[in-house]
Amino acid sequence: MQRRTITPDRTDTTEDGRTVTVVTTKRYCDHDHLLGDATEAEIQAAVEGRPLPDVSGECRECTPIADCPGVGEYGRGLTGKTVHWGCCPTSL
Repeated sequence: MQRRTITPDRTDTTEDGRTVTVVTTKRYCDHDHLLGDATEAEIQAAVEGRPLPDVSGECRECTPIADCPGVGEYGRGLTGKTVHWGCCPTSL
C-alpha cells in the first residue's frame, strides 16, 4: 500500500499585499484518522454528490492486524504496542 502525500498549508502574499493561505483537501477514514491528500477522483465524487470511495484498507489505525503474518514484527516498545515493520497493512 502506498502512502498518500500530506501537503502542508502554504501562505502566500499577493501583489497587492494580501495574505492568502493555500490548502490542499485532506482525506480521513470513517473514524477520523488522517490518510493524506484527497485524490482528484475523491474530490470529483464529493462535488457531484456521490459517495466517496471506500478507503478502509488505507488506514493504519483501523486496519485489523489479526491477519498479520508477523514477518518483520518486533517486540513491544515503550508504548506497550507491538510494532509492525513491513509485515501487514499497518506496518511502518
